[in-house]
Amino acid sequence: MNKFLSYKKLLLISFFLQVLNTTTFYLEKYGLVSRFNEEPPIGYKHIPFNPDYQLNSITKYSTYIKNNIQRSTKENRTNDFVDLLRITVASNYKHNSLKYNCYVNWLPCLISKSKLPKLSYLLYVLDPNDIAKAKHAMCSQQAILVQSILSDFSYNYASLKLTTNTNKGHFATVAFINNQSYIIDTNIMPKILHRKKSLDKILTYDNNILINAYGQWFPNSNVIKGSLSHFSIFPAKRGLLFQQFIFTFQRYIASVPLLLIIIKYIYKTNRKFRIFGK
Repeated sequence: MNKFLSYKKLLLISFFLQVLNTTTFYLEKYGLVSRFNEEPPIGYKHIPFNPDYQLNSITKYSTYIKNNIQRSTKENRTNDFVDLLRITVASNYKHNSLKYNCYVNWLPCLISKSKLPKLSYLLYVLDPNDIAKAKHAMCSQQAILVQSILSDFSYNYASLKLTTNTNKGHFATVAFINNQSYIIDTNIMPKILHRKKSLDKILTYDNNILINAYGQWFPNSNVIKGSLSHFSIFPAKRGLLFQQFIFTFQRYIASVPLLLIIIKYIYKTNRKFRIFGK
């Protein structure tokens, strides 16, 4: 153990980790390696894909919507806001899971390969501003983006989870604006009424309205149920905090061997004092 934790080896480990982090930082900075996975997005043919690469943060999405919304009556303005939000996000994304690249985030990548089920999702992007930088994301990630934009406008919202009898799942968002409820699904964009009545039917498990709206995307399912959760709360708060902790730990991991050197030195020094004290 003493040889394994020699000062020289610990310094070499610290140097290697620092070089690794510095290399990955500059590879990403100069565009040689993407921050996200580069798997080809799947998308849906009925949703036009017209990405605006200037929309790369929650603030820019909110500013774009503010500048483009039609100012008419209060009711129409709300409808215009919801429609513009849906169309803007939907046209900027193709459906596919968005993950961080292993070349940049090597530590989360190693952890995600463990056998623990929850850790296998560590590379999935949960930060809304990182989702905004990409142009493909799965339904739950698009819902996070939509909810973050709604929060920026100080509107209340909730996560809408759909489940089927064939163990399929889907996520969307419900926005609560001016005493009305609006279902916002930018991932599939189903033909569904974005009004309170349709939401009431979904939450009372009116299967017909969901089958009509989502049946073609879940062809083998004859039961689709909806439920609301995370009312005006970030839906992946714990996951994001843990993810940020691991990313921060990777950034400063080169200091861990140096800390061990200090601890080892203090331990040896105190031990000598105890021996001489006897």
